[in-house]
Amino acid sequence: MKIVGFLLQNTLPFGLVEEFLGFIKEIVSRYESEDITDLSMSKTTASKVARECISTSLKETITQDLKCFPFSLSIDESSDTFGDAYLAITAS
Repeated sequence: MKIVGFLLQNTLPFGLVEEFLGFIKEIVSRYESEDITDLSMSKTTASKVARECISTSLKETITQDLKCFPFSLSIDESSDTFGDAYLAITAS
């Protein structure tokens, strides 16, 4: 019930439930309950981790894939009110 409630409250798709449940099980099996209880993270920290850690390895993976397979690109550039610039590239 709690998982379905979480999906509903956060307007997440029900198709996510199996992956979400698997993620919860992995976290519970890897970490002590005290570590999970003490965990905290702000939106700013999560954004920084995504931008500075995850995006680097994701960029490398995408670049390697693009080098190996034929593709065409669609590019869109934008910026937000905070001055951050974004470049979206779709390869198909």
